[in-house]
Amino acid sequence: NITDKAIEYIANHFKNIKLLSVHGNINITDKSIDYLSKLEKLDTLDVFGCSSIENKSFDFLKSKLKNVKNFKLQDGLVSKEST
Repeated sequence: NITDKAIEYIANHFKNIKLLSVHGNINITDKSIDYLSKLEKLDTLDVFGCSSIENKSFDFLKSKLKNVKNFKLQDGLVSKEST
């Protein structure tokens, strides 16, 4: 499983990543949110089932990641147009 430390590494070394799925990973916490928010070129982010992340953090991500067209969150797929 991926950890917050791995998300930090991804954010610092793969800044041009367009799709990221950490589906179902309970080891990712709110600590990862700041790192994920730096991935400005993401267009798809799947964090469904990451139960250690608070809902307010999902809202923060949606506000920071302007290019993401599709978020897969706790409650299912949320397109940018519906946010």
